[in-house]
Amino acid sequence: MDASNQVAKRKAKEDRRRDVKSQRKSRLQETKNQGVLKKAGGLDKLDPSNEKDAQKLKEKAILKQREGQNKETLTEEVQSKLSFAQKLQMVKSLTVSIVSFPAFAQNKLKDLLKFCADNNLDVVLKAVKALQEVFCDILPDYRIRQLNEEGKG
Repeated sequence: MDASNQVAKRKAKEDRRRDVKSQRKSRLQETKNQGVLKKAGGLDKLDPSNEKDAQKLKEKAILKQREGQNKETLTEEVQSKLSFAQKLQMVKSLTVSIVSFPAFAQNKLKDLLKFCADNNLDVVLKAVKALQEVFCDILPDYRIRQLNEEGKG
């Protein structure tokens, strides 16, 4: 039973990685499209009634929104005013946003790290666990091999 449980966990982990990989591919394609939009310029002269122009305007709005979301939002003042439940909710939301779009999540990662220095031990533990989840999803797997007799891995 233990072996079947491990197989099921491994399959679930592979499925999650596959999902994250497909999300990253779609984000990469989206980023390329946004780069094309930036180079195109003249988006303010587009006609919203035209389907292609409306799509370009929509993509421009999404790009502005993503740039706005990348800003640091957590200061020590704000963090001290949050309740325990709000801190846990913010840790969860930061984790989800970092895993879903890691290319633009540098400042969100800094915000998540700020929760590791909180006064409440439970918040610190949740933040460290969230960081572990983020790093496991973002970083590739490296196989750790045991040293053989010659000292080579």
